[in-house]
Amino acid sequence: MSKERRDELIQAVLPWLKQCEVRPVHCSRYEPNEAVSTALNTVISRSTRATFQEAKALKHRNQIESMASLCLQNFTGDLVVELGAGQGILGQTISLASKCPLVAIDRRGNTDAFDTHLDDTGLTTETHRIQAEIANFTEDSCQNEALSLAMKLGEKLDLLCLAPCCHVTMKWDQLCADTKKWLAEAGFPGGMQEFDLLIDALRLARGGPNACIRWHLRDAMHDDVELGHKVRCILDEARLARLESHGFRVAAVEYCSKDISPDNVLLLAVPPTSSFNISSSSLGSNTWKFHLLVEVDPAASSSLIERLAAYFLALKASEEWPLLSVTMDSPIGGCAKNTLFCTTEDLERLHQLMRQLAKDVILQRVVTRFLPLSERVEHDMTKLTTAVFDRMASASAEPHCKASTLRILAKPRNLERTICELLPQELLSPTHFSHVLTVADACDAFYFSISPRQRLDPAAWSEACKVQDERALLRFQEVLSRWPRRFKGKTAAALWTDLVRPKTESFLQQCCDLPVATITSQCTSGWVGAADPVDVKLNPLRGNWFRSNGAQGVHQTLAVDLLLVDIGSTEKEAVVALRHFIEKSSGSTALAADGTAILRLRCGRRPNAVKKWLRETVKHIEDLGFCRVELLHLLVDRENERTAVFDWTGAPLPQYRFDGYNVQKEDCLCPHTAN
Repeated sequence: MSKERRDELIQAVLPWLKQCEVRPVHCSRYEPNEAVSTALNTVISRSTRATFQEAKALKHRNQIESMASLCLQNFTGDLVVELGAGQGILGQTISLASKCPLVAIDRRGNTDAFDTHLDDTGLTTETHRIQAEIANFTEDSCQNEALSLAMKLGEKLDLLCLAPCCHVTMKWDQLCADTKKWLAEAGFPGGMQEFDLLIDALRLARGGPNACIRWHLRDAMHDDVELGHKVRCILDEARLARLESHGFRVAAVEYCSKDISPDNVLLLAVPPTSSFNISSSSLGSNTWKFHLLVEVDPAASSSLIERLAAYFLALKASEEWPLLSVTMDSPIGGCAKNTLFCTTEDLERLHQLMRQLAKDVILQRVVTRFLPLSERVEHDMTKLTTAVFDRMASASAEPHCKASTLRILAKPRNLERTICELLPQELLSPTHFSHVLTVADACDAFYFSISPRQRLDPAAWSEACKVQDERALLRFQEVLSRWPRRFKGKTAAALWTDLVRPKTESFLQQCCDLPVATITSQCTSGWVGAADPVDVKLNPLRGNWFRSNGAQGVHQTLAVDLLLVDIGSTEKEAVVALRHFIEKSSGSTALAADGTAILRLRCGRRPNAVKKWLRETVKHIEDLGFCRVELLHLLVDRENERTAVFDWTGAPLPQYRFDGYNVQKEDCLCPHTAN
């Protein structure tokens, strides 16, 4: 395309884009819903590495809970149908929460998805799996098919919920006739080339200032973000207009923050006799008003806040911590992408959450500070300081209370200086304080809390963060605490290591309640070595591992079925070394025939390289005869580390030969992969 032709198209499209009118988008962010949260916990509890990505748990969970809550607010039907279901997490969540049967449809077979093990608890019908060929599944066709089905159903349809995400891949020749007709009636000046410029504007909104130089609108759009979002609204408007022409009541709803997903708008449609129930939430809502801001180092890796959210969500799902919601979508001013926003139901649960957080050694590695927020005043500094005086006067009036002084923590941090200048100096003490004032600026109000030092002590937290346990040992503790279902029924744990670490024995006894031991592959003389037919040595730390049978000698009563691996090698040969060790130990009583291993690995840094590494590593581990492989990015892992969890089963595999760290696979099939 010549420069003259390009400029001509831009002069035609850009003015139309700026002047085109679209309906407003309702803002209805996620409100905690107990039924939805419980249902999603049930679905996720059956998940595997193929069905739920732990590193993106915050994004997925917030999206799913928000969409499911909006659907349940407007759904009164008796059947849930999900098109383009993928793994079916959203559909199953709505189905379990509404107790309505689910029909999930997707073009892929998903033969390894968790729905092959789906039970029908809480459902009114049996579960069936049908595999069929579905044709004509091009880009945007699923949305068009959903619209066509909705218009055919008419009054029979209780609710239509569309989550469009294919805007940037839309092509002019793939648009349905109704969409082209709406664009023409709206005065759209042209056809294929002009439409491609619209999509370029949307790509610029996503790509930002470093967008590809080949995008034609790069130099012509200075407000590219807003105009790009408007393109998405225009394309959604065409769909809504199509539904309106068939008598439906429609609405566009922003259900999550753009930080979570750029495709953050749902399109809802109900019959003309129905109405919408779209509630908007804010920090000052009376439904819940007790919050905790959790900050990490802003210089930390980009994935850290997502891993931290996954950690909190795992504790929420286990019901160990009194959390109502966890999100990055905070209304607090100055909150960057290094802040989590946690919510509890009442003040007592907020205090309980603070106590649990303060003693969590894993969180001490990453969390720089946490700010409780339990009260609200208008956005007036005088009213804030007056409220602080009143609370401190009440605290000083308590019996056996010495003079009360404050240390101030604020979000954003520059607010701390302003508050210190307004409060009398005798009330402030950065070291010898009795209470901590935490304040957050929410633009329309100040939110604050005054906590006694025994409940919130920033100085003690900083000191605790400096005294950190070994990362390898914390890795085992995190896995065991976050995925207890994976280790249910285990009888004994052991650490196999070729490294010398301080405090290993004391930490192992703290990280799990099982009998624990250390295990080595080279045995010296002694009664433990004599009890094993091969060269494997157990060093019990806790539990009754051996007993004497008199003249018959020593008998081992426990066998290791949970192996914690901490070796110097972190490449793929570490898995081969572990396979070697298990084969060597198979003739002894040290290891059980079946068990689970936890192992640290190192991967690449670039996203594309990581994805390839994940696929290849899973295949490599499975080819070595292991099964139920999961590669996790834990909170204690570095950016280029992953923690592998997998099972060994049965006797050693004769079809594998080891040549150093190279594996030679024979022609016979592995019993774990054979059909």
